[in-house]
Amino acid sequence: MNSALVSVITPIFNSRKFLKETFRSLKEQTIGFANIEWIAADDYSNDGSYEYLIQISKRHKNIKVLRTQQNSGGASTPRNLALNQVTAPFVMFLDSDDTFEPDAIRLLLDIMTQTNVGLANGAFCYSNRQKKVAEQRYTGRKEGYYQIFDDIDSWFPISHPIFTKMFRTKVIKKKSLSFNPSLRIGEDSLFLFQYMQYIERAYHINKIICSYRYRSNSTSHSINREYFNDLFYAISEINNSLHDSHAYVFYDKFVEVTAYSNMVLLCNTPDITIDEGNEIIEQWFPILRYTYKHGYQAKDPISAILLEAVKKNNLASTKFYFREIKKLVNQNNDKLNEIYSSRTWKLLATIRRLLSL
Repeated sequence: MNSALVSVITPIFNSRKFLKETFRSLKEQTIGFANIEWIAADDYSNDGSYEYLIQISKRHKNIKVLRTQQNSGGASTPRNLALNQVTAPFVMFLDSDDTFEPDAIRLLLDIMTQTNVGLANGAFCYSNRQKKVAEQRYTGRKEGYYQIFDDIDSWFPISHPIFTKMFRTKVIKKKSLSFNPSLRIGEDSLFLFQYMQYIERAYHINKIICSYRYRSNSTSHSINREYFNDLFYAISEINNSLHDSHAYVFYDKFVEVTAYSNMVLLCNTPDITIDEGNEIIEQWFPILRYTYKHGYQAKDPISAILLEAVKKNNLASTKFYFREIKKLVNQNNDKLNEIYSSRTWKLLATIRRLLSL
């Protein structure tokens, strides 16, 4: 009989160099590793990840190693494979290159077992090789109970991501929730919104749960035309999936934040040309108009300028503003590139490295 209190699901693809550290963070949990069911779902890696998992699973009976029949190209398929094997009453998600803080599982489990909330949430920090903690997220939010749909404005900013949360297994299984394998971006947002349709309250603590490894060359940080196409498709799928009136409240907020933040990203992405940007704006324009009607307030200068164009309900004006902003951004990038390629900048490289230690 399985005695695990929490199942931790980790989708894996070619993450061999990170797995030892990820595994160590689970072994060092203050709740005790024996109380954890680690379900590691390999997406047909070819770098030795699967073999490493098999090796350590022979020494630990609470490690389940699964493997897809072929590489799926995303996290949804391996996560779904793992969800079918969950036996513990609570579920958490941990990416293969991230780590949990030692008290992470215990802190969230205490909330879930001592209250009747449907979701426990914490904070996270970014990390890289140079600095363990580059930035903390959500540590300054109101700590305590959140009525999901009554406190939408305060809860939404901390509703992401999934790796800071503990879910109730019975809700996932009863409602047959899973990750959409057709989505490359936003599949975790869709899963969250669907889950939150079936719970009333959540609890947030200002404690670091997960250390998120930032890799600038990872696919999740590759911003190009394909990224914007995938994101638009994700929003469309989320719209089609969330039919419940409560869930639409989250959809409204999701579109507000996503649409305008990515418009700013569009202006600042060197790989996107002005012509490509205008095509993307034309695709996104109905969503931009929608968010204005729902009272979105732009907080940064670029968003404010674009919002003024959207207010005029004029696609041509919006494209014009984008073109002018893009020109200014490109000019600034050219100046920065001149500085970075200069002899003085290269000579000062050693000093900068010493100062960053």
